[in-house]
Amino acid sequence: MLLKKLRNWAWIALITTLVNAISVRAECKPGYPTGYFEGTVISKQAGKLEVSLNLRCADGSYEGDLVTPVGTYSVEGGSFDAGNLRLQLGAGGDRVSVELQVDAAVLHGTFVAGDDTGLIEVRRTGESRPPGSSTPTLDLSKEQWHEDLKFYLGELPKRHINAFH
Repeated sequence: MLLKKLRNWAWIALITTLVNAISVRAECKPGYPTGYFEGTVISKQAGKLEVSLNLRCADGSYEGDLVTPVGTYSVEGGSFDAGNLRLQLGAGGDRVSVELQVDAAVLHGTFVAGDDTGLIEVRRTGESRPPGSSTPTLDLSKEQWHEDLKFYLGELPKRHINAFH
């Protein structure tokens, strides 16, 4: 009888240890990868796409969003272990899993989204942006309008040869 009780306690201790190890690994901590990243995704279905990743650590959990031409995906979970960052993203019913290796200010790796797969590489361009900062708005300051116009003036000729002819 005593042996049976000890065995039950051993199982409880083992399960508790495993649950704690998993939950600690799922948290983000100071020093873990965060920030605003820009780069590209090469999708088997959609080809090369420019993306931005806004990754924050809030209350010990990853949050943020991945903005793509196909949609915006919210960070629903993530973990970082031994230089590998794993993120789970979602938009509506769509789910995306991303596995990245951290190489200084560059994150590179792969993604799986339904039956689509591909490569992703993003470079850190600054600190994380606050929640909601990727929501489109026309309420811009004069300086922000000038910044946007300067960006479009530089990008339009790169993407549309003879755009004004």
